[in-house]
Amino acid sequence: MSTKKNVEAIYPPSPQQKGMLLETLSAPFPGLHMERLACVLQGELDLAAFERAWERVIARHSILRTAFAWKGQEDPLQVVLERVRLPLTVEDLRDRTPEEREAALAAWLRDDLEKGFDMSKAPLMRLALFRTAEREHQLIWTHHHILMDGWCRPLVAGEFLSLYQALRRGEDPVLPPARPYRDYVAWLRSKEAERPRAESFWRETLNGVSGPTPLGERVGPPPSGTVGYHGLRSVRLPEAETSRLRDLARGRRLTLNTVVQGVWALLLARYSGQNDVVFGTTVSGRPAELEGVETMIGLFINTLPFRVDVPAGEPVWSWLEGVQARHLAVRAWEHCSAGEIHQWSGLPGTVQLYDSLLVFENYPTQPTQPAQPAQPGGAGGGAERRPAEPGEIGVAFGGEGSTSAITRHPLTLIAEEAAEVTVTLIYDSLRLDDDDVSRIAGHLGTLLSRLAAEPEPALAELLESIPAGERPRLHALGFATDERPYVAPRTPTEEALAAIWAEVLGLPRIGVHDSFLELGGHSLLATRILGRVNESFGIKLPLLRLYETPTLGDLATTVAQILAEKADAELLARLLQEVEQGPAAARETSS
Repeated sequence: MSTKKNVEAIYPPSPQQKGMLLETLSAPFPGLHMERLACVLQGELDLAAFERAWERVIARHSILRTAFAWKGQEDPLQVVLERVRLPLTVEDLRDRTPEEREAALAAWLRDDLEKGFDMSKAPLMRLALFRTAEREHQLIWTHHHILMDGWCRPLVAGEFLSLYQALRRGEDPVLPPARPYRDYVAWLRSKEAERPRAESFWRETLNGVSGPTPLGERVGPPPSGTVGYHGLRSVRLPEAETSRLRDLARGRRLTLNTVVQGVWALLLARYSGQNDVVFGTTVSGRPAELEGVETMIGLFINTLPFRVDVPAGEPVWSWLEGVQARHLAVRAWEHCSAGEIHQWSGLPGTVQLYDSLLVFENYPTQPTQPAQPAQPGGAGGGAERRPAEPGEIGVAFGGEGSTSAITRHPLTLIAEEAAEVTVTLIYDSLRLDDDDVSRIAGHLGTLLSRLAAEPEPALAELLESIPAGERPRLHALGFATDERPYVAPRTPTEEALAAIWAEVLGLPRIGVHDSFLELGGHSLLATRILGRVNESFGIKLPLLRLYETPTLGDLATTVAQILAEKADAELLARLLQEVEQGPAAARETSS
């Protein structure tokens, strides 16, 4: 990956990072856990200052100089380099027509997604600058989610702007030292002593959960030839309704996050016909006891199961107070890894806890060029923004090219709190049809509007406002293993491995051609299986080997080869020992 002289630090990944790494390496499609932020830079851009400012940002934060190493190791490591070069694409599109510019940007975005990232090479981020007018550039910032969460992006962007403006003026800016991400990893390890209490909390919380809450009607695999992609649908609550909803929530000392969580719980209850529902939620994961954590750059966000009771006869706002109390109770244990929580749930390894994930984004404000002093003589006597001085830039975030991270769940909902509450649905087209997702988006809008319009509706009224005949359909995962004939284990090694797989995966039988990934394997299960394999055979297989040789037969071949090499090495060691001892034994006999 690099020469040793350029290595600053080596340490384990956080559980969240480890899970993302394994999912990325085994993903059947590009773009998993990739994030992009698009913005327009307005004004005369000083390219040299632009590049130097980003160099300073990367030098400040070790996580932005981090890559991952896993070859030949039991567990992956993250490696921080002292110096990296940030990939930057610069292209002038001023001579293109608007249609040609749009096509060029769309083509670049497709290629950017297909390119993905080589997780062993830092930095796991890149920039692209497209000049679209004399005083306007389109900036695309792509990074892997393993580096940082959404909370970090405004912080990094704000540092860049501060450094850029100072460098443009010829100053040598100095920012306060940044606390490294490895301090958070060390904090996580310090929480190991509390593991028994955490396990008790999550076992009690998830007691009785038998599987994911049905996201509607479960149907068979999608029709043969269906093209898989990740689609987007959005629903937006108008500003006036958002304002009323925010006031109603504030009057009850509730957050909009709680309101959106409650609305999704209601929809799941209607779709599933159950009054006990579970879905995934994200938490900031930033421990208040870790000094300076609010400005640290790294991956802190965690995904947790959230269980909600939906008693139809209760008034909605008092019920939402209970939902918020339940959410607050989780805070003490929100650092627990998703893999550990799944294990404590008691569900078989291949059974997911939830099919949908709700992300509520309430991050620090995106930095923009500060408003300028008002000038007299504007239209109607109002203020005007003065033109940007040479080298000064303003920033408008959003627009074509911005994407949230793609997850492995059939449906991810991204809720944003602004003047208008917006919920974006990211869905796997192999699991959910476009029409069904459009209906889900419509149902979300209906419930949010009803909450904003009615002072105290009962839960039953809200549930009945969603037509029973409009339940979405969730397609099954059409695993290729279903189409292959079962081949029983043929050797003692295959039999031993099949027994381990069957126990860990919770399946009745495992065939030679069955694939760990196609059976629903994930990072926690890989850790458990490899731990059992290494203990049973007395070897040390690295975690990634299960992803490189995913079928039972492939893994058995690898294990057999390692055992043979180990036996040969032990035999050679004995022979060398006998040769070395031979002359000494002979001299002792002759004397």
